[in-house]
Amino acid sequence: MITFTIDTDSNITAFATLKEAEAGNANETEFFSSEKELIELAGRWSMSRLVEIWNSFAGVTPVKKFTDRKKAGARIWKAVQQLKPGAATQTSDVAPAKARPGKKPKALKEAPTAPDGSKKAQVIALL
Repeated sequence: MITFTIDTDSNITAFATLKEAEAGNANETEFFSSEKELIELAGRWSMSRLVEIWNSFAGVTPVKKFTDRKKAGARIWKAVQQLKPGAATQTSDVAPAKARPGKKPKALKEAPTAPDGSKKAQVIALL
């Protein structure tokens, strides 16, 4: 059964067995091998950490918050299933959001004009 580890920096690594996972990790690393175990771990984490973990996966739509820990755990579990044992640690590979094109200013054809003696003409003269 594949065992996943998550360290204090929220990097997730997949291992083929629990023994492999225990052999190659520090004391502060947490282990999980099922969605239920992940959700139990998520109960001890802040919501901001769950968002950080989710947003660190490549190819996912970044979120600002989750509605609850159970849904966050379920979504993270689905993403974790893509990791293969022996592969590199999952880190933040999310591309920045594309900037939306803004409105371009319209070019003025001519300087504004106003009839002589009008208030508008006086204001234009002051400018």
